[in-house]
Amino acid sequence: MTEFAVIKKSQENGFVDFCSSYYKSLCVVNYLTSFYFRQFIILLKMSEWPLAMGSANR
Repeated sequence: MTEFAVIKKSQENGFVDFCSSYYKSLCVVNYLTSFYFRQFIILLKMSEWPLAMGSANR
């Protein structure tokens, strides 16, 4: 009974460790994607300005 409890406990701990590391990696991925997405939007807006000016000048 005690051996089973120890095994169960270690499995639970392993699962918790897996979840926390999984969520940490998700957070990092989320942060990176949002960061790059913002940079992408800024680049788009910067590239839109000359295009808008060019079409206005025409």
